[in-house]
Amino acid sequence: MSWWWDGNYGFQVYSNESVENNPQSSGVQEVNREEVSSDVYSHQRPTNDYVYGEVSYPTQQTDDYVYGEVSYPTQQTDDFVSEDEEQNHQNVSYKTDQNFQSREQLVDWAVRIGRENGYVLVTRRSRRKGDDPTEPFIKVWLVCDRHGERASTATVRRAGNKKIGCPFKLEGEYQENSGDWKLTVKDDSHNHDPSQHLEAHSFARRLSQSEQLLVAELYSQNMLPRNILATIREQNPESSCIKKDIYNAIQKIKNETRVGETPMQILENLLSSKKYVYYTREDPATNIVEEIFFVHPKSFEMWRAFPHVLMIDATYKTNMYRLPFVQVVGVTSTHQSFCVAHAFISKEREENFIWVLLQIKAMLQKCMEPRVIVTDSDKALMNACDKTFPDCSKNLCRWHIHENIAKHCRASFTDEDWANFKYSWSVLCESPTPDIYRYNFNRLYERLYAAKRGRVIHYVTKNWLDPYKEKFVSAWSNKNLNFGQQTTNRVESQHSLLKSYLRNANSSLDRLVGFVDEIVTDQYYQLQFAFGTSLIRKMDSHIAIELFDNLHGKVSHKALNLLENEWYKLSHIRKQNATCGCQLFNSCGLLCACRLASIEATCGRIPLDALDVFWRKLDLKPSFVDDENVDVDKVLSQVRNKIISEPDQVKRSMLSRIAGVVFPSKSNKKAPVVQEDTRGRPTLKKQQQRKQDVARNSSFTGSQQSKCDPARHSSYIASQDSIQASSVIQHRRPTKGKGKQPQDDNAYLGFPLIMWKDAVNNINCFKDSIPSVFHPYISHIHDVNPDGNCGFRSVALGLGLNENRWLFIRQQLLQEMDNKEEWWRTVFDRVAFQEYDMLRHTIDWQDVKAAPVSRWMSMPYTGLLIAQRFGVIVHLLSIAGNQTFFPLWFGPNVHAQHQIVSLVHVNRAHFIHVKLDGDFPIPTPNALWNLHRNDDAAKWENIYSDRIERFKKIMATNGSTFPQYFATHG
Repeated sequence: MSWWWDGNYGFQVYSNESVENNPQSSGVQEVNREEVSSDVYSHQRPTNDYVYGEVSYPTQQTDDYVYGEVSYPTQQTDDFVSEDEEQNHQNVSYKTDQNFQSREQLVDWAVRIGRENGYVLVTRRSRRKGDDPTEPFIKVWLVCDRHGERASTATVRRAGNKKIGCPFKLEGEYQENSGDWKLTVKDDSHNHDPSQHLEAHSFARRLSQSEQLLVAELYSQNMLPRNILATIREQNPESSCIKKDIYNAIQKIKNETRVGETPMQILENLLSSKKYVYYTREDPATNIVEEIFFVHPKSFEMWRAFPHVLMIDATYKTNMYRLPFVQVVGVTSTHQSFCVAHAFISKEREENFIWVLLQIKAMLQKCMEPRVIVTDSDKALMNACDKTFPDCSKNLCRWHIHENIAKHCRASFTDEDWANFKYSWSVLCESPTPDIYRYNFNRLYERLYAAKRGRVIHYVTKNWLDPYKEKFVSAWSNKNLNFGQQTTNRVESQHSLLKSYLRNANSSLDRLVGFVDEIVTDQYYQLQFAFGTSLIRKMDSHIAIELFDNLHGKVSHKALNLLENEWYKLSHIRKQNATCGCQLFNSCGLLCACRLASIEATCGRIPLDALDVFWRKLDLKPSFVDDENVDVDKVLSQVRNKIISEPDQVKRSMLSRIAGVVFPSKSNKKAPVVQEDTRGRPTLKKQQQRKQDVARNSSFTGSQQSKCDPARHSSYIASQDSIQASSVIQHRRPTKGKGKQPQDDNAYLGFPLIMWKDAVNNINCFKDSIPSVFHPYISHIHDVNPDGNCGFRSVALGLGLNENRWLFIRQQLLQEMDNKEEWWRTVFDRVAFQEYDMLRHTIDWQDVKAAPVSRWMSMPYTGLLIAQRFGVIVHLLSIAGNQTFFPLWFGPNVHAQHQIVSLVHVNRAHFIHVKLDGDFPIPTPNALWNLHRNDDAAKWENIYSDRIERFKKIMATNGSTFPQYFATHG
């Protein structure tokens, strides 16, 4: 007898004789047969028939196997062709009487004919009339690209070769009498089949000259390689090039532009050619560049016009050296952002920031110092600003403060309470006077105290309000004009814009500077547009307010918009009998509601000088600049005299450094080193950890991976209540330690049903990851191959199959989802948008290589599918929580015996299978099962209610051990 899986309802059994002699009568289509290794089915099968859901498993194994409509015999048929046979393929005729006007025309014709028939022809060599390279060609030889023999000598790189000595050969010769070219066929036979995929032939994919120029042009416009490829295919549908060819072409362009230059020479040549103002700082001992500061010429012009506000922040993952990238951003009267300066620094420490700020200050006169500087709470940057610009106001970014509060306190609030807290916090930050601040703080304190959130009070008070309220609460931060800039969001926006150009974290410095040039140039012309609009366009809403008559075309539209909002706010204040906080006047230098009311009472118009000069500036002329003329001759004379007075060796050194500044291509500066840790001074905890690491490394030599080290190849949603919480456990590699040595019988105390010593290692590895309540009932612990399919392998073991049948499990679950898509979408899409599609994506993996992270088993949702498809009870055990999954849409009476599949999620990144025996307590059913089960399925819980209640009592007794359980189940 033989058996086969019919793909829908189970295994069908046929006699061997009927299948082999009369396939039509057996319902099996006859196809070519091939030998199947019997070791795939080497595991022992059950002696009785078991039925799981809609899947039946056979009771015996035979020599012939039939799956679906394909049978696999145990003997190989004789109708095959020997691999040693060689066949000549002469289906293509290249014989022609056509005369070609040029060598290129002849070659193109032959190559085209070959491509049309699946062969790729290449030029083997050409001959000129003489030795002079300017002489014309008179002969050309064409061969198949598989001509010749393999001659690779690669020893390290894994290399291959497609050459098999194909004899095909064509010869083209120039006819002096007629001036034409004649094609002669020397050998038109191939020793291989025509190619079905020309993309596998590098010559067939070769870009034409026009395509290479197109790639260069599109790459210079920062177009993505995939979009470049799409453009080429759109222009030439017959092109066989692939994305790899585009990447190669781009790399060739990069190499051609950097021949013979060091990275710093390339960068400095670019900065010099673009007229940047730039400075570098090198390590004196190694001449390695540590900091690079540069200012675009248009940035310098914009900043001289609007020096009032500076916003500073650093970002990461922008360059191949992992240098933090500092961006300094300003704002104009039209409330548009512009880049002031940029810098690469080696570390985010106070001395590094001071160097950057000093370069900024060196370009400006005293009157051009900013009025306010806005930063985040980086103490190194704050201290550097205090030391470099002591007279201007320094504010903290409110957005960063809010994010820090959310990080430390959000878990203490419900959604509604958190929204109320955010509103109260914003009111506190906007307090216009110290008295109002104290009032708002007391109200916030009372609310938090009444809600028993003392930890929140302590955090915001000790970490933000007490030390820093003067830097972000309006009562103090608005003492200096900041023109509404209370956050560094404008800098964050510039970070995001730059990274949208870079698209990866390994950009070269010169490429990044090139994108900065594009961004700043675009900002420059956007400012010109905004200035022109404010000068010539009158908005209807502004014309309707007579108070603005003196301001049209003289101040920015942004200023008029703010005044308009304040004007309408005036009526609200009057209705509420409220008072004006004068926020707009104090922070922006514009008339607030109470001042507008005074002007209105006199039927007057707002005078132009009542507005700060910031809003009246609609050009890029320097603001209060007193440029000092540089006496070049005098400075050069001083330099010359200094050099002459030095010894010869010092003269050469000084001249070399001067030449490197004046002529960047002669610079001998070394590129920065790749940074490992760019943050500031390490915390005391990190310092102590480093000392411990050093001590441990000094006493431990050699490191072998423990057999207990878990693999990173699974995903798990810890919370049982999958409707309200569907957070996935992070895939983190656990800390490796010394492998545990096998112990005596005491190693498996607590696992009385495990009686063999071979299980000691599994117990040592996983006992801490298995809830202790189940230890007395576990008779077997089976680890599986950590290849990304561990969850599905464990399910296969639970069903009595070999773990190598993980693909069968995946296919069955996919079939379950597809056959009942409407039902399953109802279940999963109510949890999250497109959850059904995301879950199906995790299951749909049939490759032989290890499954990537995105294809790991996702629990608990997959547990519902397993229970329903195979008609089994699924237990998901973990120290984070335990769940049970019953079939959703049929009851326990469908099967006489109930089979159990128990999975354990261990080490946060791995699934194993355990076998539970005896009258063990059953975890609480999954919340989604309770929500979507039908009436028949509800009987599952009734049958096992005693064991479920026993589990709940055990958990109640040991509730402190399972906090997530009680958070979910109450």
